[in-house]
Amino acid sequence: MNSVFVENYSVLTGLGRNVEDNFSSILAGRCSIRSEDFHDRKVSLSRINNDAVNSRCFKNTDISRLERHLIISVEDALSSSSVDPEDPSTVFLISTTKGNIDRLDASDPFKIGTGRIKLHQMSQFISSYFGNPNRPVTVCNACISGLSAIIAAKYLISGGRFKNAVVCGGDNISDFVVSGFSALKAVSPDPSRPFDETRNGLSLGEACGTLILTGENKIQEQILVSGCASSNDANHISGPSRDGSGLLLAIETAMSEAAINAGDVTSISAHGTGTVFNDEMESIAFERAHLSDVPVYSLKGFFGHTLGATGIIESILSIHAMKENIIMPSGGFEKPGISGNISISGKHRNSENNICLKTGSGFAGCNAAVVFKKNV
Repeated sequence: MNSVFVENYSVLTGLGRNVEDNFSSILAGRCSIRSEDFHDRKVSLSRINNDAVNSRCFKNTDISRLERHLIISVEDALSSSSVDPEDPSTVFLISTTKGNIDRLDASDPFKIGTGRIKLHQMSQFISSYFGNPNRPVTVCNACISGLSAIIAAKYLISGGRFKNAVVCGGDNISDFVVSGFSALKAVSPDPSRPFDETRNGLSLGEACGTLILTGENKIQEQILVSGCASSNDANHISGPSRDGSGLLLAIETAMSEAAINAGDVTSISAHGTGTVFNDEMESIAFERAHLSDVPVYSLKGFFGHTLGATGIIESILSIHAMKENIIMPSGGFEKPGISGNISISGKHRNSENNICLKTGSGFAGCNAAVVFKKNV
């Protein structure tokens, strides 16, 4: 199996329009989540600044807001990349949970044939926009969609199907999404506080991120996608297994593929939604995986839960932290409120950061884990 390396990346969130803006904002403790009125309740949301979209020019005029975000993200990642999007050896993978759902006709909910409502139509539009000759891979796997796309890209490259992969993920805030999470009473009226004793729900955010992967080792200390796995605990449609068994299986399998032990991991980028059950389950899974001493952080307290973008943008920022040898802080965290014995990173600090474990969990019991490792 061929090795898979991180070649370049880009991030667009409510915190900023590039990786540097997002990274510096996180280290400074800034938060882009704001409380908004939604029908009869308060919800906490993080939105991308429209100025980041309106200042760009596009080839087409009929482009949705999400498609504009995706195009901007891919363009930014490709701008300083050696990967050619028009090369047949390059494949596009698009991660999203709802796509262009805001283009549904409210007056006729059965009118779904226009506006690239179907996810594969949007994916094809994005890959064709950049002249890619291959059929894109569309990944829609609840809240682990982004990590699932990275895993799929890793195997497409390591198995010799393609030399390069452009992995792009994004979702926008819409009435449909906010209504769904509100119906589950999962949305906090204030910015989410993952792993904190006062946490009372998640914050929703919109974001896009692009991660370019390649089978070519082009520079020293390039980051490897070293090991990955997904699992399903088959517990409940909207609740994770209380003992963390599904996530534990994904973690152990990913670490085994990466040929590392728990003691080798230097940081954990958790899913950390700020909901009672997710954070509790994750803490138990990390302890059962013998990772109690490894610093754990969640970035959702800074820019919210970004659905199809989550696994990608949080991986990118964690990779960037590895390059800078920084352990990032966990947004909104003050005092632990979980039973699992884990080490929450309250403040950022300089520390050797060679191996990062990124985890994710989602509806219907799905779990994913990816190990990023410095190629030293």
